[in-house]
Amino acid sequence: MSLSPVEEDTLLRRLDALLDRLTHIHSRRDLGEALPMLAQGLLERTGFVRVGISLVLPSGDHQLVALAGPATLADPRFEGRILNAQAWDELAAAAVLEGRLLRDPRTGTLIARMSGSEGRLIGLMGAAMPRGVDASRRERRLLEYFALHAALTIDKVRSQGALVQNVVLRERERTADDLHDLVAQRLFAAALELNGALRLGVSDEVRGRIDAVLDNLDEVSTRVRGAIRSITRDPAPAAVGEGVERATLEALRTLGFAPEVTFSGDLHGVNAYTGAALQSVLEKALSAIAVEAAATSVLIHLSVTDVSVALEVVETGAPVDLARRAAAIGLADLQRRVTLARGECSLAARQPGGSMLRWSVPNA
Repeated sequence: MSLSPVEEDTLLRRLDALLDRLTHIHSRRDLGEALPMLAQGLLERTGFVRVGISLVLPSGDHQLVALAGPATLADPRFEGRILNAQAWDELAAAAVLEGRLLRDPRTGTLIARMSGSEGRLIGLMGAAMPRGVDASRRERRLLEYFALHAALTIDKVRSQGALVQNVVLRERERTADDLHDLVAQRLFAAALELNGALRLGVSDEVRGRIDAVLDNLDEVSTRVRGAIRSITRDPAPAAVGEGVERATLEALRTLGFAPEVTFSGDLHGVNAYTGAALQSVLEKALSAIAVEAAATSVLIHLSVTDVSVALEVVETGAPVDLARRAAAIGLADLQRRVTLARGECSLAARQPGGSMLRWSVPNA
């Protein structure tokens, strides 16, 4: 079927507008910006009344991270919403396969699966039509396209994060090599020459001056080698240790007692970005505990493995209102951010009283 010039022009304008939108989205470096833009873009170009995007957590659970439509993620019905792995398996088993899409038989929602570059399921994009209305072939195809672009965006942003860290590490290694070859080695050579001069027979005054110079060279050489060691490893260990120390000292003032702190693993494996995020989470958790003033003890445990960096804040004391505590620490926002980094964050009550906050991210 051929199109008239007017229809062709209209179609081209729509394609140009869609391309501009997708190009703008792909320029985003923050998934917290890009994914809501994709959801809103699909909503604006179709008859769908709600579009949501969820990401797969390492546990296999799915967390809602973007929502476009009458409700937003701030809506209590959707804030921090998680579909556990078992519930997703049950939904996938019951869903009706319609082409490349799944249809939830209970709600009629169409679901597009998003796969990463390695072929793994990394998320879902779901779209709902008004009750009693079926999506057209065009709307289904657009859902598939937008889900594909969401998967590409997730892969790109995550790859860029890893790439930036690799570039920084390579630059540190280059700087360390330069310091070693151009500074440390020359200092060592100069010290050898001065030591050789001492054997030639010099006056006591000259010997004293040479000895003083050698002492200075030795001190400078030690500092240079220390600088080389520090820049060839991630500076985060000091930052993490100092951050935890600052947070616990502040907690001593606000809580009236010092939290107990334990560590496991090598802190040198924590990059600076993760260290800063961990400190922020810890400060929020301790501040919320201090405000309620119901804790009798607090245990902070930081665990670092080759796979993950995990923080636990365990509070013992009176029973905790989880809804109020979640609001105080901004749990929904923490969960959204940590999900984008492929991590997890949870808050649970302890018996007979107290709470436990768990936060973990991949050790990238």
